[in-house]
Amino acid sequence: MGNTIEIIVPVRPGDHDRFRVEAHSDRIITNEVECPDGNLSKAYSKAYRESSADVVIFKHDDFWFRNWEAFELQLWATMAQYSIIGVAGTRSYAPNRNPAWWLQANARAGMVDGLNRGLVHHPAQGDFKTTINDYAPTFFGPPGPAAVLDGCMVAVARDEQLLFNTANLDPYRIANWFDPDFTFHFYDIAFTLNASVALSAMGQSACYVVLADVCHLSIGAGAGGKDWQIMARKFSMKHSMGKPLEFL
Repeated sequence: MGNTIEIIVPVRPGDHDRFRVEAHSDRIITNEVECPDGNLSKAYSKAYRESSADVVIFKHDDFWFRNWEAFELQLWATMAQYSIIGVAGTRSYAPNRNPAWWLQANARAGMVDGLNRGLVHHPAQGDFKTTINDYAPTFFGPPGPAAVLDGCMVAVARDEQLLFNTANLDPYRIANWFDPDFTFHFYDIAFTLNASVALSAMGQSACYVVLADVCHLSIGAGAGGKDWQIMARKFSMKHSMGKPLEFL
């Protein structure tokens, strides 16, 4: 394993990654993937299958690593035990409780309720400035194993030896956890829930949330809107019979 990383950034035609990782290393490459139909599950599955990197990071074009070096140190340390890493999520999830990961305890989004994990900075008062002081932290909770992750940034192990060592997995099985039924909304929850269900059956945890210095310009983009509601109902119908997952 050569500690190589491929960063996949889905963009609409004509758009670009607004916060490109400047790693100054040929170990790390960024590829913008045009996604005109908005189906991130299909785009991510294809990019993951075709990647030759040890780890594939999927991030939104408005997601910013303010301290990439510190994040990468956590990434490799955590990948020794967990195959999927994010910066926000919940340790307890049941689709019939609420399809939104941040409302599993029926608490206000961002409230430390004992279930949520992670730390993400968002634009103060909803503006889109890009200086550090214009961002306010949303602290969801302490780091640790998670049932599902938020899709603003998800890192997935790709190296076959790394996957075998941590969970006896192979990349093709992971690629199939992306569910094309879920496009822009719930693609992230579907993927990480499928991973958690598969590994919990083997007594293992797939996902982990680290605390990192990151920003996301979107504050739940589209959450609660018409498209979100349609996907929420679809997700609940598909997964409502699944047993609740909880990690300490």
